[in-house]
Amino acid sequence: MNYINLLVAYFLYVGIVQSQLPYNHRIQNGQVQALGKLIYELEESYLCIGRGIDTIDYLGGVYATEIDKDSGEILANDKYTENGKIFFFNRGNSVLNIEDRPYFIFKSEATIYLSSYSTIDNKIEIVKEIESPTESNSLFINDFQYRDGIFYILSGHSDGTVMLMYDIDSDHIEEFLIPEEQGFMSSLKFNFLQNGNFLLTFDIFESTGKRTINVKEVDQLGNTIWKHKNEVINERNVYAFIPIDSLTYILGGVKNNLASTNPEGEQTPFILKFDYNERKIVAKSDFGIPINEWFMWNTPVEEIVKSHDGNSFLCVAELYEFPINYDTLTSYAMVAKVDKDLNSIWKRTYGYIEKDYSRHELEDIITTSDGNYLCHGTSQKTNIYPGEIPLLSWVFKIDEDGKIVGDTSTSTIDWEHEEYTEEISIFPNPASDVLYINQDDIEQVTYRVYDSNGKLDDEFDISSKNASVMKDVSSWSTGLKFIQIMQGGKVIGSYTMVKK
Repeated sequence: MNYINLLVAYFLYVGIVQSQLPYNHRIQNGQVQALGKLIYELEESYLCIGRGIDTIDYLGGVYATEIDKDSGEILANDKYTENGKIFFFNRGNSVLNIEDRPYFIFKSEATIYLSSYSTIDNKIEIVKEIESPTESNSLFINDFQYRDGIFYILSGHSDGTVMLMYDIDSDHIEEFLIPEEQGFMSSLKFNFLQNGNFLLTFDIFESTGKRTINVKEVDQLGNTIWKHKNEVINERNVYAFIPIDSLTYILGGVKNNLASTNPEGEQTPFILKFDYNERKIVAKSDFGIPINEWFMWNTPVEEIVKSHDGNSFLCVAELYEFPINYDTLTSYAMVAKVDKDLNSIWKRTYGYIEKDYSRHELEDIITTSDGNYLCHGTSQKTNIYPGEIPLLSWVFKIDEDGKIVGDTSTSTIDWEHEEYTEEISIFPNPASDVLYINQDDIEQVTYRVYDSNGKLDDEFDISSKNASVMKDVSSWSTGLKFIQIMQGGKVIGSYTMVKK
């Protein structure tokens, strides 16, 4: 082992303070891991909200967890439950900032709970229990927005879709019904138009088996002004719908491979650009994902957020590793950045390396006041043992290039060839729980970890280029570590660090 590297590592071990550690990735609120995945920035912390799991039968309540902005450590944790009730988060959920107060919703049967989080008491507060004035047992939240003192909730209904409107000042609920189309409507989202109307997008399941994306304008009584039907039948599932400007919009969904021989189909995340004036789709993108990497379990685009400068958009989805191994299915979270014309700027995948955790998904992404982006999702185990909760809720922060944010000043790698010098960063140094690795235009890399006596401590691979991973190192023995970076069976670089 290089003696100079050892001295440098020892100096780092005694000289670096906790504040230089990168952002923590795990939300550990007891034995509970969150589902639902909502995030919101408070003044001094981040708020992570989700449906909790107390047991393997998923009967937990709703959790709100505050984490420190710098370290990710839990500052407060609250749980809302009611005896005999099971609460659900739907894909239409979000956290709304109303006069610097976070509002969100969840549901139980036909009741929607409009809720808030008190930063004074660190508690979930129920603001209003909302039920449709028209009797129904099939409410399903599709979208949740706010304008001019009124909360708007687009929800499923026994007779189609209902827009619930709750005036918080007058404590009054109104609704209008959007009648069912010729077929079953699903995946509804909406935006406010400047003329006071609503722009809706949704899927239609037709009796013929055809499934299409539709966009239509409705007035404040639910009457249809006009409708556009996207006739391309392999484009579906609108889970995200945000404005580019006052006249154009991005729809996030999924695209099927019609030529697939797989009876369950193959799909990939997909986005559309809709022009309000032209009343049609004017651009499309599948982020350049190769056709051989389409798979039936790749998810639609779950969320889209506008970049800090407003000129681009970050899209969230889940991709499976190729080639597929059905015995050890592995997936990675994806964030892709596109411009206003949906041209791809970059695409990265994210994973968490620990034991059996092999599926990684994201459901929410927000801009943060420090110029970065915070992602929230779940890592899942492939093998489930009796009584075990196989989920780990995770958050991580990325920059404008999609790289995990952290202190990279100690990421000094001794490369064998100059061509690799900008391709990998490893941090922090020292590390106690997690080692972060940003791997750029390089693939099929093996990392071998040795202790100061030359004993092999660990070995792991990062197969994809443009990938960022969080490697659990809590089980490593403490002391100096020497990491060999290998490709094609050859050492291409080395890194010396300290495990605290």
